[in-house]
Amino acid sequence: MKALIAGGGIGGVTAALCLLDAGIDVELYERSSVFNEVGAGIQISPNGVKVLERLGLRDALEAVAFRPEALEMRTGPGGMRIFSIPMRDEAVRRYGAPYYHVHRADLMSILSKALRAARAPNAVHMDKEVQGYAQIGDSVTLTFADNTRVQGDVLIGADGIHSFVRQTLFPNEGPALWNVDSQTDWAGVTLSLKNLFGTLPGICYGWPKNELHWRGVPNSIVDIACTCTPHLAIVDGIVGMEGDGPLNGTAKPLGAMVMGTDLVAVDATCCRLMKLPPERVPTLVLAAEKRLGHLAADTIQQLGESIASLATAFELPPGVEKQLMPEPAKA
Repeated sequence: MKALIAGGGIGGVTAALCLLDAGIDVELYERSSVFNEVGAGIQISPNGVKVLERLGLRDALEAVAFRPEALEMRTGPGGMRIFSIPMRDEAVRRYGAPYYHVHRADLMSILSKALRAARAPNAVHMDKEVQGYAQIGDSVTLTFADNTRVQGDVLIGADGIHSFVRQTLFPNEGPALWNVDSQTDWAGVTLSLKNLFGTLPGICYGWPKNELHWRGVPNSIVDIACTCTPHLAIVDGIVGMEGDGPLNGTAKPLGAMVMGTDLVAVDATCCRLMKLPPERVPTLVLAAEKRLGHLAADTIQQLGESIASLATAFELPPGVEKQLMPEPAKA
């Protein structure tokens, strides 16, 4: 079997090394003239380190990476420590491998040298930009910008966030979304329930929040809220953020302050102030099903100004409509 890999970044080169380790022939095609990885440092969790160890790259990684003593959360203004999770020796004891910080370029250097110098020097092809592919029978053919073609048994698209392979395979999917909690982990609304997500140390709730990846955001948020439910929630809605998330959205004056002892009711009220039916937000629906609080408007005792007097429509993040639950049936 021969695998064709489009893309020579960290993912593509690692995939090539793993396939070679499994005895599968590999041809890797990278559109740039040199292997290059820019950016800042990244974390490599113990499960990722075990993959590199299997590939014989643990010593090379150890030489350029850093093993932190602990992970800490501190307050911004005063630096007061909220919690500290031992890491340096504890990660090895608990998970069987270290936890590393390493610069992307250093990791890329290790991977590319292993592939080109030792494993398969003739399997790497630079300046090869994919322009198309086609499946014919049990094989796949790649076409490049220089009008050359290659054939293999399987194609792996590792050509980045703007993947040509992905866009061709899923033409109706649209461009990749940035900074909207992504297409797979939109939290719904960043209010009292969502803001609990950083309160539990990862060592208590799946390290590093592995629960998030297999249970999903709604379940994770509700689990945490059930574990350490606050006695009071206060949402400052004097000025809210609409559109592309709380960091990159647009400020929008609302002039409201919502507080209560029922987190679900507080968040549901905030949704109604934004003219977003809370019955469409998966996290809030699940929280209500778990009896964490009240969702229906007629079950929420409200004091102060009416919702109708303040409600104003907020723009939703792009691409989020398909993650909302269906519109509730009208009575």
